[in-house]
Amino acid sequence: MLLQDILDHGERAAEHMGARSKVEYRADWLRRDAVERCLIVVGEALNQARQQWPDLTGRITSAQRIVDFRNIMVHGYAMIEPEVVWDIVRVHLPILLAEARTL
Repeated sequence: MLLQDILDHGERAAEHMGARSKVEYRADWLRRDAVERCLIVVGEALNQARQQWPDLTGRITSAQRIVDFRNIMVHGYAMIEPEVVWDIVRVHLPILLAEARTL
């Protein structure tokens, strides 16, 4: 269930982002809200999965950073820059999804 949540919400985040540029993404607050919500679920699911299966951390690139970013989105949301989220979805999310699929 938790790995499926990572996959489902990660794929949704990528779909919400679509082919938008950083400028387009920044200007679309509704889309930003949707992407950030999906990433929060991804980070929380990964955190819970690591608690259930501790060896999972070594099999997911940057697992702790993903959980840490989730915590920032939830507790320090005012610090989130849309360009950072855009980069995460474009660069790092595909790696996480590929690793989650293999698990």
